Amino acid sequence: DGATGSGYIMYSPQSVHERFSGIPAAVSDHFIVVIHQQGVWKYDNNGQIREFTPLAGDTLVASIDFDASQVTALAGVRGLVHGMPSGYLDGDLVFYADQYAGVPNDGEFQVGGTYLTTNVASARYQIGALGQGIAANDLATGGAYLLYSAESLFDRFSNAPIPALNSEHLIVAFYVDSQWHFDANGATRTFTPRETDVILADINYTNDTIISLQGMLSDRHGIQAGFVDGDLVFHANRWNGADNAGEFQVDGSWFSTLSLAVTTVQSDFAGQVHTHDTSGAGHLMFSREPLSERFTFDRVPYGANEHLVAVRYADGQWQYDDGEAWIAFVPLASDMIVADLDFAAGEVELLERVFGRVHGVDTGYLAGDLTVTPNAEGFLVAGAVVRRRALEANTSFSVGLLAGGIAARDEATDRGFLMFTQQEIADRFGNVPSGVSAQLILVVYQNGRWHYDNNGSLFPFTPRGSDVLLAEVDYLNDTITSLEGRTGSHHGIQLGYLNGNLQFFANQFGGVANYGEFQVTGSYFSTAMELDRFQLGPIGAGIAANDNATGPAHILYSVENLFDRFSNQPPISQNSAHMIVVFHNNDQWYYDANGVVRPFTPRATDTILADVDYDTGGVTSLEGQVVERHGISAGFSKGDLTFLGNYWGGSANDGEFKVTGTYFDVVARDKHEQSVGSLNDGVAARVNATGEGYLMYSGQAVSTRFAVAAPPAGASDHVVIVVYENGQWLYDNGTTLTPFTPDNNDVLLAEIDFDANTVTPLRDEFGEYQGIRFGYSGGDLRYVAEQYAGAAAAGQFQVTGQLFLVHSDPVVSPLGTLRGGIAARDNAQESGYLMYSAQALGQRFGDMPGNTSDHLAPVVFQNGAWHYDNGSQLVQFTPAAGDVLLAEVDFASDTLVSLAGRLGSHEGIASGFLDGDLAFFVNQFGGVPNAGEFQITGTYFTR
Repeated sequence: DGATGSGYIMYSPQSVHERFSGIPAAVSDHFIVVIHQQGVWKYDNNGQIREFTPLAGDTLVASIDFDASQVTALAGVRGLVHGMPSGYLDGDLVFYADQYAGVPNDGEFQVGGTYLTTNVASARYQIGALGQGIAANDLATGGAYLLYSAESLFDRFSNAPIPALNSEHLIVAFYVDSQWHFDANGATRTFTPRETDVILADINYTNDTIISLQGMLSDRHGIQAGFVDGDLVFHANRWNGADNAGEFQVDGSWFSTLSLAVTTVQSDFAGQVHTHDTSGAGHLMFSREPLSERFTFDRVPYGANEHLVAVRYADGQWQYDDGEAWIAFVPLASDMIVADLDFAAGEVELLERVFGRVHGVDTGYLAGDLTVTPNAEGFLVAGAVVRRRALEANTSFSVGLLAGGIAARDEATDRGFLMFTQQEIADRFGNVPSGVSAQLILVVYQNGRWHYDNNGSLFPFTPRGSDVLLAEVDYLNDTITSLEGRTGSHHGIQLGYLNGNLQFFANQFGGVANYGEFQVTGSYFSTAMELDRFQLGPIGAGIAANDNATGPAHILYSVENLFDRFSNQPPISQNSAHMIVVFHNNDQWYYDANGVVRPFTPRATDTILADVDYDTGGVTSLEGQVVERHGISAGFSKGDLTFLGNYWGGSANDGEFKVTGTYFDVVARDKHEQSVGSLNDGVAARVNATGEGYLMYSGQAVSTRFAVAAPPAGASDHVVIVVYENGQWLYDNGTTLTPFTPDNNDVLLAEIDFDANTVTPLRDEFGEYQGIRFGYSGGDLRYVAEQYAGAAAAGQFQVTGQLFLVHSDPVVSPLGTLRGGIAARDNAQESGYLMYSAQALGQRFGDMPGNTSDHLAPVVFQNGAWHYDNGSQLVQFTPAAGDVLLAEVDFASDTLVSLAGRLGSHEGIASGFLDGDLAFFVNQFGGVPNAGEFQITGTYFTR
């Protein structure tokens, strides 16, 4: 009754009377008060505090303030506290302080209710080939561990002498002098732990014993230890079924463990964290990006830490301390608070295994070797490893209408997979039989490409970021194996899922036996995905819309500031900077700026956050959904957003909307590495340049692309300075500015202020500026102003590094108004293409026939130049950014081949597209036969 400080009510799946000693007879079977003290967990048996080891399934369901006699439910919370899961998803639990058996009783607690749903999910691992055992050093002494490696040891440690008959995924490992080592039959090597490593058993070399960690939940020097369930049996002093001193053997085939995704951050964290403020409190924040690149310090103290900085949240804004002042900044999804700081007292509290979120920034880390010591200049940090929880979303997907099942080629003998597609297969693939599942299809990877099975043949297709392989299929043996609990990727498609209620059946369709077909029952599956975090930006008074509008609409988030993006007709001045109401009508997107309606072109980075009912002012959040609205990504995984209808400023206002909060997370878009080629001496710039510009990556070598006025010899091969003036892009060759036309491979890497001689990386920025992709998501590039060839050079710039990561999300291009179709010369004999023009053809060419599509035209390349077909003759034109060749055409034979899935370029025009809802028709116009004309139906394509 005299307890002080804080503690928790813990749920134990095993009866506390069976598990713990000294428990009073009349207490709850599965709830007990626990505290964490002096580095260990202890339970309270009403008379004594005793140590215990947490087991798989233990969950902290409420927090206790003993001094205030308060108990707080942890419903809706998900995290770990000193290695134990905290919080639960759902339940009807009620907690009472100072109560027992329904009457007041100081110092006791009571729980009412009938159920709870915990956050814990499990991942299942196959042990793989066991060989004859695990060979180890027969003469070793001390402690060690049995380590499971998801990757084959023969591949992972290919340079080490692992015995050929050793288990493929199991090895003995030990930790000494702050470093992990593995033991390959006495040959020891250091290694770096991986996120998927799991320690299955503790080993005592000296006594030749091995102790299973089944049912345990712990950590061994940064590696996850313990597993929930499995069929494993561990043997010491055994090899190939016979006695053999010093070796180990495992029988069994699988184990499952808690699906806690972990990211190991390895860097030199050592260095000084400078602070100027000796009052108040704040935090020590980890930044994945080096601080010297992320923050444009006017003064960077010598020896300053590159990844850790003192921060605080004040006046509604995050601020960092550069050693002389507090500077405002916007947090990123990868930021992590690792310690709480008391500037006045000079005290530090590391947040190892203490998880939460403060004003949109994640707090806490799993393990590491950080030490933080206060000193006269702030705080001195040492250490090189931090293990953090991975940024992930547990996103649930409905598998849609299952119908009879999944039809397949009956005589197939290859291997494949059952794939989930977010878009219904009838819309995405077209030529599939009726009566089959709407969003499940069999796919096969062969000859370097993915193919789908339409029950008769295999057809190539291009994977999407939202595709998921749910089960593995052996056509020859008619078997289907669930991939639940598996995580990974197979030729670019996500493989496996966390959990769900799916069941898979071979040789069955519609509930009855059917040779060669497959059937799935259930309704959903959940998968973990990496997240991108977006800051909401200035919210203003709200989102102004047309008060008299009717019908459905949406709240759109734009990465680019709306006042810049829609500068010709911006929202009203008090509108949110990044959110606006939009609607789709007659195959065109429109935005609503307080009743002023204008068409706009969606961007790959646009996100619809909520659906709106104009009639009622109702708003429906799309949190937890991954869907699509006419080619725009809709839904987000999580965030702190609140949606208000009929609201403006701080009060009710019919027809307006407001979103409060600071951030939202979406499933991360696919990324790919892009090499910057040879950077040579640097990037040349005009010495007298003023204003602003950019460092741009060009996919084509600069010396070839800009041969007329090429940058000087020794300049970077693929990086050049560009500026945007008077509606035109120009590149800088060190002497003059020359106009150029952007292409689809251009990326703006950094922003330049010529007057201040500063360069600001655009890392973790996403968007588009005047037709060029803006920003990138990672890499090793660094930028130095006033330097060339490693020496000081006024007005010049140098870039170092090898690559950057770019989002490979497709850009969505709406087809616009299609009208009757595409008119061409009826007697044409050439080969050519159907081309999409981002600019409306009526504005661009001016002589297109009436009733034809706004953005589609036949084109031909001949005599070294491009020509468009206006229905009566060929007219020469210059390709522009946004042009895309969608289909190949043989005008003489009136045949057409779609370029879906065939990305490339032809004579300076981008060719091919990833996917869309396009269908192509020859000798047709306005839906009826018409010799020599073409028609395309659909609304969009992506590239």
